[in-house]
Formats: sequence, structure tokens, C-alpha cells
Amino acid sequence: MNEAEGWVQNVPQASSEGARLITISEPTVKLAGKGMAVSFKPRSQADEDIIASYIPAPDPQTGEIDPNQLPDTLPGYLINLTAEFTIDGEVQDSANAGTMGTTLYETMGVYSPAKGWHRSVNHPIAGEYRAMALDLQGSSPEQAERLQQELEQTKAILETGDELQLATLTKHQVVGDLLGGTIFSYFALNNVQDEIAAQSADIVTYRAPSYGLFRTDLTTSYWFGLPRDVNFSGLVMDVDLVTHQTVDTQNNQDRWRQFNQAINSRYSAMEHLVPEQMFSTEDNPAEGISAVKALAIASAEGQKIYTIDQSNLNTALNAIELEDHSEDEIRNAVLAGNIVTTHQYQINFNGWIGEGYIILDPDTGSGAYKIGGGENGAWVAIKTALDYFLFILGFGTGAGNLAEIKLVAGLDEILGGVFASIGRILAGLGVVLAGLDAVVSECGFGAVTGIVAFGIAGVALSLTAALFLGPAAVLIAATVISLGTSFIQSQIKEDFC
Repeated sequence: MNEAEGWVQNVPQASSEGARLITISEPTVKLAGKGMAVSFKPRSQADEDIIASYIPAPDPQTGEIDPNQLPDTLPGYLINLTAEFTIDGEVQDSANAGTMGTTLYETMGVYSPAKGWHRSVNHPIAGEYRAMALDLQGSSPEQAERLQQELEQTKAILETGDELQLATLTKHQVVGDLLGGTIFSYFALNNVQDEIAAQSADIVTYRAPSYGLFRTDLTTSYWFGLPRDVNFSGLVMDVDLVTHQTVDTQNNQDRWRQFNQAINSRYSAMEHLVPEQMFSTEDNPAEGISAVKALAIASAEGQKIYTIDQSNLNTALNAIELEDHSEDEIRNAVLAGNIVTTHQYQINFNGWIGEGYIILDPDTGSGAYKIGGGENGAWVAIKTALDYFLFILGFGTGAGNLAEIKLVAGLDEILGGVFASIGRILAGLGVVLAGLDAVVSECGFGAVTGIVAFGIAGVALSLTAALFLGPAAVLIAATVISLGTSFIQSQIKEDFC
């Protein structure tokens, strides 16, 4: 079965009633392995100047910017933005998006010949950077390797501190690769665990077309109903569609449902675990929230956990005190025959106030794992300096202000840690995915061992080079090592599989 023969569509609009700003409709084969993003840039030089005026001046003694001087907000109502849809950093279409902080209306979807369109509706805020990932039939080791190399190249340029080299970077190379590498890793890590879980459960599973995004999160303050000030409030992972083709080898329906429910719970947990791992450093941990984590926190606080079906719907709704939108969705889901698990009151987690709830289909074990606000995903709070870095560059014209922003005290250390963390995870994923690919290709034990061993050796050599060489030399060494490792692995697969 090949459900990848479809189309992916992304349609940002001014509002649910407004005219379409951008329409993108492409065959999935064209988008496989590509990095897609919706981002924004200042519409004019005057708008860019307003943003630049909010970058604090460095201290004349230290030459650095005090992180405590970084602004919490920008006057979004004064800044006009242009929306752009890009594929691998190349602009496909653009349109006037109004002022920063404006709520837009977005429809995303993928078409399957067997099932028709699956569409999801989101509400982007003008000024966010939204990195999207399309997982058609599993994750590619080549894509993991390419992302790792791109991150290493960007990290090497950032470490030089050379203004001419910094000026060559775009927001897609900096913000886009950090966010895109995270959402790719989310799907890849789950794909690996799916294969392991399926083998132990006597289940056959194949990835069907799925998509999600990882984005910067903006909060808009309103004045008499109009967007006014905008502040950066962290990162959000929003995975709208995860689908599989799964079959129990003995046609045991109970075991099949249990498998589906188990992997879905893990998908929810990974929505906070993956960003935490990617954006945490030893001194600056990132903290995330997801549906399963919200329920765990509420339970630890002593809150009642409700399993709601049609027999206790009214009693439960009278007892819980959650966001109106969440309660409405819970009511509608239960009336449609689903079972919902949620907690009694909203929680406060590092300044995030909301709830988590699970909408479960009792017939299949599949479900939606949501946090307050309707996101199918997780919210992540990160360090103030990194917040500001991603915020400013995420809607910039490129990396024109990168040299000034890098003067923020402590930012270089945080950036270096984040780039290194994501690079290590992608390197490890590349090795594991290459090994799984060899197993699927029915390579013998010796060939699989050789492919994995050379992958591990390549990662070890790259890490060793980073300890002894400068940024430019590390980049050259990493490229040579990567090409050599890929060549040897390809030869093993060609000769022995």
C-alpha cells in the first residue's frame, strides 16, 4: 500500500472569513525530505528599523548586552509583516500578513487515494516561525545526515564571530534548521521505537503519511479588540496527523488496540521530551509540557483524574474547571462516542497555565493528545536569551541583526550547547536509521553490523575532531568523514544486501 501518492496543501488566510493569502498544493513526492516553513519578515525598511531599535546597545566596558535588558515585548501594532512559504529556504509564495500579532487562519492537509483529504485547521500568529515536517513512509538516514551537516556548518560560522560570514546566514539556516531538526527528530525517534515495539508485540506496522510542526510561540496583548503588543513565550510542537497501517499477526483485536494506545501515549510524551533534550544544556535546562505530562502533574498535585464517557459526561463537566474551548471539545468528543481522560483544574507549569486531555477512540485505541488551547502537542519554555534570539531572527529579513544579537552575554554558550545537542541526536539517529534500513533491506547480520559500526566510527571521529580543530577545520573534517562513511555504508549495502 502506498498512501504517499497525494498532495500536501497549506493555506494561510487573513481570518476564517478573509481572502486567501497563500495557497500551496504540491505532490508529496516533491516534498519528501524537504524542509518547509511559514515565516514572516518586515514589510519595509521602516518596519525593520522599529525591530532593530529594540535591540539593546552593548555595555561600553564589556562589549556585551546584559540579558536583563532584553525587552519582553515588541509593539506589534507598529510593525507590518509579509508572510512567506518556503521549501528548503526557497520562497514559493508571499503575501501581506498585516501587523505583527494578527491571528491568521491556516488549513493544512494531505490527500490519500484511499481515504481522501485529511485536513487540520490552525491559527498562526503573524510573526511566528513555523517549521513543518512531512513523514511519508518512515525517516531517512540521509535526511538525518544532511540536517546534521547543515547544523554543523551553521554552528561553525556562528563560532567564527566574523561579521561577513554571519551576514551570509539566513533565518532558515539558523532558526529553521534548529526547529526543523527537532520536528524531524520527533518523527524519526518515534519511528525507531515503533519498529522495536511492533516486533516485541507481534505487530506489523508501517508509517502512513503524517505531518506536524515545531514553531516559535507568540502571545498577543489586545487593546479594545485590536492586536497591540507581542511577546515571545517559548516554543510549541503541534503534530496534527500521525497515521500508521498496523496489523496484529494473529488478528488479535484487543492486542492491536492496546498497541495503538501504547504508542500514542508515547507520541504525546515525546512531544515534550524531544524539545527538552534538544534545547537543554547543562546550565540551562528546557522545560516542556504535553498532555500526558499535564495529567501526571495534576495527579501529583492530588487532583482527581476523570475518565469521561456518555454515562458520566454531565457529572464530570460540572466538576472540572478548564478552559471553555477544552470543555467544549471534551463534550463534543464524548457525544461522538469517544472516551476522554482529563484532570479537574488547570495547572501552572513554569508560567504556562492550562490543561491536558486525551480523546480516545475505544474501537481502535487511537486518539488525540491535547493541551489547553487545542494544540495537538507540547509547549516548551527556554532560556530568556535564546527566546529573544529565536524571536528576533525568526521574523527577520534574514540574519542581518545576528552580529548585534550575538553580543548578548552568555548567548554563545547557550547556542553552542543547543547546536551541539541537536547535532549529536541527529548523528545518533543517522546511525540507527541506517541500521534499520539495512534490516528492512534484508541484509545479513554481518552487513548490518558493518553499516552500524562504520556509522558509529564516523560520529566518534567527528566528535574527536571538534575537540582539537578550529571551526573551519572541523567543518571540512566533518564533511570528509561524512562522505567517507556514507560511501563505505553504500558499498556494504550494495555488495552484501
